[in-house]
Amino acid sequence: MKTESFRKGIVKLCYEPKPKSGIFLLEIDLGKRTKVVPGQFISLKPLNPASVMPRPFSVYKNEGSAVSVLFQVVGPNTSLYSKLKKGDSINVIGPMGRPISINKKAKRYILVGGGIGTAALLLLSKRLKELKIPATALLGFKNLSQMVTNGEFAVNDCQVKVITEKAGLNIAMFKENGLVTDLLEEELREDKGKSVVVACGPNPMLKAVHEMCLKYGNECQVMLEEVMACSSGSCKGCAIFLDEKTVKHVCSDGPAFNSSLLDWSRLIQPPVISLSSQRPRTSNPMETILVGNGKKLVLNYPFLPASGTLGIDALERNPSIAEKMGALVTKGVTKLSRAGNQKPRVCETPSGMLNSIGLENVGIKIFTKEELPRWLQFGLPVIVNVSGSTLEEYVDNSMILVDAGVTILEINISCPNVKEGGMAFGAYPETAYKVIGKVCQAVPQAFIIVKLTPNVTDIVPVTKAVRDAGADAVSLINTLSGMAIDVETRRPRLGNILGGLSGPAIRPVAVKMVWQVVKANLGIPTIGIGGIDSYGASLEFIIAGAQAVGVGTSSFAKRNIVSEIHDGIIDYMKRKGINRIQDLVGSLVTN
Repeated sequence: MKTESFRKGIVKLCYEPKPKSGIFLLEIDLGKRTKVVPGQFISLKPLNPASVMPRPFSVYKNEGSAVSVLFQVVGPNTSLYSKLKKGDSINVIGPMGRPISINKKAKRYILVGGGIGTAALLLLSKRLKELKIPATALLGFKNLSQMVTNGEFAVNDCQVKVITEKAGLNIAMFKENGLVTDLLEEELREDKGKSVVVACGPNPMLKAVHEMCLKYGNECQVMLEEVMACSSGSCKGCAIFLDEKTVKHVCSDGPAFNSSLLDWSRLIQPPVISLSSQRPRTSNPMETILVGNGKKLVLNYPFLPASGTLGIDALERNPSIAEKMGALVTKGVTKLSRAGNQKPRVCETPSGMLNSIGLENVGIKIFTKEELPRWLQFGLPVIVNVSGSTLEEYVDNSMILVDAGVTILEINISCPNVKEGGMAFGAYPETAYKVIGKVCQAVPQAFIIVKLTPNVTDIVPVTKAVRDAGADAVSLINTLSGMAIDVETRRPRLGNILGGLSGPAIRPVAVKMVWQVVKANLGIPTIGIGGIDSYGASLEFIIAGAQAVGVGTSSFAKRNIVSEIHDGIIDYMKRKGINRIQDLVGSLVTN
């Protein structure tokens, strides 16, 4: 298959054939006559700035220089595609993929489509009409709103039969309350293996079609969908296993495959165990309890501001920021006041930002006298982030804060912005153990959270070291060390040259490290931090095993982000039948 580059297409139309269905028809003029054969697809350049992977779509129709796709709005990019207007330009790769092999001697073709997968079969029905091969289209939908393709198959002289999972149809040729495989069984029972079956839809449906064809002796081809990064065969991401050693790829070898050649055990994921809670509903389903080294930290909500991202002045100007927060976390406090690093201190990066603030703060004396009472006035647990350049400074700062009434400390041994102290302490298990051990000895009554650096080879030994030293919990991760350059001036974009990378770009790293700590079964509570910008992002950490999460960079652009995350998780729990947020902690399914 030839690897192609993006070419500019012009939108001819984009509309929703059935209002409020969420299914859109997009027609694009590629500027020159383009021949698409059954089974091929095109890929559209993502419109969401945070996305880097093209989005593949089966070609629904092809006339002259125009190609059409049918898609359902399911995420940011399909939402943006649905808003395209006539005359808009969009970059397109394709057509791609191998054509479906048509058996011209077949007595009949049976096309089996499920949901939006029916769109991929329309070009095949047209080609069968041209070849004068009889065809039957069996189309299954969840409900009436999804039925946008059935009339098109009739135009191509297909005998059309439609079934929906929900009631609402009273028309001949339509059947309700069933699956499309029910229609297929009726057809194959009398067919005696004479027809060729081609199916497109969800993998469980395709497996059922495959097994039915084996039972009745029919040839079967299935059109598969896998996540693709390149759409051209370069990345090898859309792998399909035929056996232990034989691998094919949907973009270059498919998307249509003979169903008897596939290893279905690798295509179908096992069912996820339901988390429907057996415990009764509580007055606060979000209550979170972190059980540390003989101490407990009770939070009404598992959401915290990441240290360094919420200042007391901003909080006092807009107290609603703290709604649905389980605790408040201060910016880093050092023994002496610090003016911080030279400017520029921040710059934007793809899906994130770099910062090099340099721990600007008023120093611990002014903090305890003037700022701490302002934090405490909100009636929430206050976690004070402690930084230091020496072991003695960490100990002294912790003692001063506890004497001032602070009961929860976050010991920052991980900040990558400081040229001395923090990075060295957090990078090695031995030094991490030493500083945390001294702090825990000095303030045994305090709940000690240790903020860990991701800039290490292995996060688990450092976590084990601080646990053994007496820490009650760990928060991870802090920012990743990074750098950006202004190519016009050839200067670093930060005055300190290096900075800490935060935002959605670091989330996969953060989730991985939380999971590694939880998987190591160290028995220490974790607070997940890194690129949380939605309820789904929060749930990634919680499902990986974090008992609470810290929200930082995203709050700069959306001050009420914590409330939005809370409401999103509440809706998610209702959909899943889960009564307590803690039932989700560590619920990752890996088989």
